[in-house]
Amino acid sequence: MKTSIKITIFLMIFGCLPLIAQTPDLELQKEITPGYIIYLAGREFQYLSQIVFSGDADDTPTMKAHMGLAILQIAWTHVRGDTFVTDIEPLIDDIGENFDSIGCRFENDIVPILESESQSEFFDLLVDFFESGTYPAFRDSVSEYCFNIGDDFEEIGDEIDEFGRKLDAYSELFGNHWDAVAEGTADFEFSFTIIGSKYEDTVFIFSRHFFDMIDIVENIGENMGESFDDGFSWMDSVMVEPGGDVMPGITSIRRGLCYMDEMLDTIQVILTDQPFAPFEIDVSGIDSLQEVVSEIDTMLGGKEYTLEPEDEGKVIKPLAIFQNMPDDGLWELYEDFYCYGESETYTFGEIFPLGVTQ
Repeated sequence: MKTSIKITIFLMIFGCLPLIAQTPDLELQKEITPGYIIYLAGREFQYLSQIVFSGDADDTPTMKAHMGLAILQIAWTHVRGDTFVTDIEPLIDDIGENFDSIGCRFENDIVPILESESQSEFFDLLVDFFESGTYPAFRDSVSEYCFNIGDDFEEIGDEIDEFGRKLDAYSELFGNHWDAVAEGTADFEFSFTIIGSKYEDTVFIFSRHFFDMIDIVENIGENMGESFDDGFSWMDSVMVEPGGDVMPGITSIRRGLCYMDEMLDTIQVILTDQPFAPFEIDVSGIDSLQEVVSEIDTMLGGKEYTLEPEDEGKVIKPLAIFQNMPDDGLWELYEDFYCYGESETYTFGEIFPLGVTQ
């Protein structure tokens, strides 16, 4: 009997494990409610407590706490943005009402004068406008409406300034917590959902793997930049040298292209993995870009291309163009072509390996 109870309890616990594993660490929502704000504040207190009690250690709970606080800054920005709209909405409405009132005064007091059918009627209405007391009332009301509009715009400006200060604070906190995770080494997974959105049934996951991939992209990018810088600097330096050798520069550029291809591969993995996987991002453009990179690399490796029409059997080798460029080398080849009698077998320094037609 006891054995049966133990087995039953084990099965119940085991059966609940997938549900527990699927429970997100943080539940964001599209609709801003008092209960949601209380929930966010509670989670923020929990994560801050974890960091304080752990002494900002490099362990899984602390990494999750930093990740949670980073995402919470986005949530607070959303909350603050909703509050900002709520605060300025009455001001915008009041501005609209005052503009409408000004329009009514013009329509009632000024438009009839402008629509007079004769010169005498125009002057009669204009004199009446000033002598009947209409003008002072018009002047005072329009002045009041304009003052109200200016006051409302000033309040909106204050709200925008306050919102901007909040955003700056949230951005700074987001960066601090994000950097803490990026600089850490402990494995972790932090999951969250967005209730009320089209991704309501989707769990987004940030993990150490994601940050490792970001580091890889940064390292590859640095190597790629250095290789391109070395390559193009070399090319610039030899272009004024008679018989200058461009191949060391070409080699560095091809190395940069290799790093670029590797970086594109890594970016493709990032975009198709969590936390971006739920967005189902189309990465076919990356494949196309890699094909271009591969073709440029092959070209700089000495690939020959067939010229039209194909039945003439003429080919061009773009690499040879770069090899012959230093110190007006291409112009010298052009002069030599005529010196050799415009021979069809002239290769222009192997730019046309099978020769050229006249």
